[in-house]
Amino acid sequence: MKLEKLELENFRKLKDAEINFTGGLNLIEGPNNAGKSSILYAIYFALTGEAFNFRSPKEYINFSETGMKARLEFSVSGDSYYVVSEYSENGRGNYEVGLLSNGEEQTLESKDGGAKVNDVRKQVFQITGLDSKKIEHVNYAAQQKFVEKVEGGRRQQEAMDYIFDIKTVDILSDALSEVISRKEQEIQGLEEKKEREQELEEQKEDTEEELEEKQGSLEELEEELEERREELEEAVEKKDELQEQYRKLRKASKIEREIEKQQEFIESLEEDIEEIRREYDAEIGDREAELEEELEQVDEKFESVEEEAEKIEEVRKRLDRKELKIENLQEKIDEKSEGLKDVEARIEDLEDEKEELQTEIDEYDTDKSLEEVEEELKELREKRSEKKARLDDLEKTHDKGECEVCGREVENLDQYHQRIDDVREELSAIEEKIDKKEDQEEKLGELSSKKEDLEEVEEQIEEAEDEKEELSDTIEELEENLEDLEEDKQLLEEGLEKRDAESIEEKIEELRERRNSLEKEISGVESDREELEKKNQKLEGRREKLDELESRIEGLEIEYDEIDVRLEDVEETKDKALSRYNSLKSKVEEMEKRRGEKARAVEEEQERLEEIKERVEEVREEVERLEQLQERVEEVKEASEKYSLAESKMREENIRKLERKVYRWYQELAVEPEFSHLAIDRDDYRLKGVPQNADREYSISDYQGGGQRTLTALAYQLALAEMTGTDFLMIDEPTDATDSDNRENLLEKIQNAVKQFNQILLITHHGIGREKADNIIQVQKDKEGSTVQAV
Repeated sequence: MKLEKLELENFRKLKDAEINFTGGLNLIEGPNNAGKSSILYAIYFALTGEAFNFRSPKEYINFSETGMKARLEFSVSGDSYYVVSEYSENGRGNYEVGLLSNGEEQTLESKDGGAKVNDVRKQVFQITGLDSKKIEHVNYAAQQKFVEKVEGGRRQQEAMDYIFDIKTVDILSDALSEVISRKEQEIQGLEEKKEREQELEEQKEDTEEELEEKQGSLEELEEELEERREELEEAVEKKDELQEQYRKLRKASKIEREIEKQQEFIESLEEDIEEIRREYDAEIGDREAELEEELEQVDEKFESVEEEAEKIEEVRKRLDRKELKIENLQEKIDEKSEGLKDVEARIEDLEDEKEELQTEIDEYDTDKSLEEVEEELKELREKRSEKKARLDDLEKTHDKGECEVCGREVENLDQYHQRIDDVREELSAIEEKIDKKEDQEEKLGELSSKKEDLEEVEEQIEEAEDEKEELSDTIEELEENLEDLEEDKQLLEEGLEKRDAESIEEKIEELRERRNSLEKEISGVESDREELEKKNQKLEGRREKLDELESRIEGLEIEYDEIDVRLEDVEETKDKALSRYNSLKSKVEEMEKRRGEKARAVEEEQERLEEIKERVEEVREEVERLEQLQERVEEVKEASEKYSLAESKMREENIRKLERKVYRWYQELAVEPEFSHLAIDRDDYRLKGVPQNADREYSISDYQGGGQRTLTALAYQLALAEMTGTDFLMIDEPTDATDSDNRENLLEKIQNAVKQFNQILLITHHGIGREKADNIIQVQKDKEGSTVQAV
């Protein structure tokens, strides 16, 4: 993995920064409190969405802003990616990861796209293999924090197990034990399953025999049913022939009676039609004239009333327009009033903020300027360096028993011991003064920023007051316009009341109903006339039918004398055939019912047989599965025992490899190694060392002198990075606690480590290492925060 570019918005003091990284050594330099470490914090936040060294990402937000953003571009195996992490003061975060191709972004996971924060983090882990724990313990040697590695403890042990994936074996072992227990419970029912399989096989054989018996009985019933159906078909044919003969004979006797009825009906209908024609001819003409005249009078009144209604409608439209204008104007007044309230609330908030800033400024004030304090701090640091160098020389002289300058043997070592104590006390006093001055420097920087904020707040209050006055004038003008419109509306409503619009509407409705009534009456008269014509036409048709019936009667009178004798014979034969038909039909229906019952019984038995077969097959498969499971459980038990031994072996093997690499890196970093051996305690993971010419181990966390604790801790960090195959490292101020000789050698070795780790981001303020860097990034303070530029 290689870091390419970092873009920041409102991230601590870096309000707007774009930082490009290269391969090799990237040196980040600048004065104290300028924001160098913020660059590494931002990389950690972009990749994990979490805060490093702080309780919440909220503390990364620039104090004058409401949110911040970090966007990191990086490459893995030739592919380019980006990850964006944002956070606001209300505690809401937004995260996105995507692929970069030809300058275009392709989102892989995004909170805006419905993904959860953990989905985005999992995607980053799949791409890079990094998460917060691996970055913190392997990739990121934070200022002074990486030194804690030599102290060991439970947290360090858990981190090591996670880094080397030892916990996976432990988890797998527990999971295997749980699976074995669960599967053994399943296997306990194996014998019961076998017995159940035998029972179902016997039940299946009994069901097959019973099914064969029922199928034989059903076949016999179907043969008998087929014979009865043939007899029924013959009876049906005979019954149909007799019924047709009977129908023809009965029809001949009915024809004469029908003819007599039709003749009587026609004579009666002719008399009715003639009488109706005489009555309607007189009434229809007079009624049509009266209705036409009344319809013309109604139309004239309707036109007059409609004109009056149109005038009223016009007044109503004008009134509606006035009401719409009044509503719009009222909405504008409400909107401006809400804006006025917002402005007044904003003024109150700004006044509170102004008062808070003024209180903070008044609480801390000093006669000294920031430049004076920085100059005093510089002098104190130079004194500290001199005292440290003096203390190193005295300690070496004391330890070796000879002078570092002339090489003479020192006779009075107690005198050197006293001088060492005096220099240490002086160095401690200087350190206290430096701490106080650094606090004073930080507070003066914050004071300058708060004064600028106070001026900005006062300008915002003036702007808000102007906006408030402008809104008040606008509201007053709108309210005057609203009064004018209300007066116009009242005048229109009074005019509408005088015209009595409801009365006009009632008249229109009455006239409309009367006209519709007249039109219906006219239509009724016309329909009566049409009905009369239809009856005439129908009468003519009946006359033609009467002629046909009379001709048929003449032909049937010849056969009529023989009808009575033949009708009695046919009726007797028909009754016998019908009785035979009904008897056969009942038998067939009964046999059909019996056949259906037997068929259903056969189907049910077949279904039961299929169910038994399925259950037999299921039980057989379950028995086979449990037998295979029994074999697998035995294999898993053996594997579980091997896994339990593998965990301790893996942990011991990794620790031995790590010890060798830690000592090798320590030899590289130290000019004169003070330890002949380094080891990791197996119980609490503390780093221990055997000093040169000593015969026992000492805890590195208790060892003092020459920055050895820092050197061994950094060796520990580099060894972890080497073992995990890390591509890049971030190291923050590793030279603070080392002496001058070890400091120069350490920076040289870090530059050489680039060959192994490809990319290193190193923060230092000692001003050395520039000639070894592949890329120099300068962080400078300014009035609004800090700026970043490449050199």
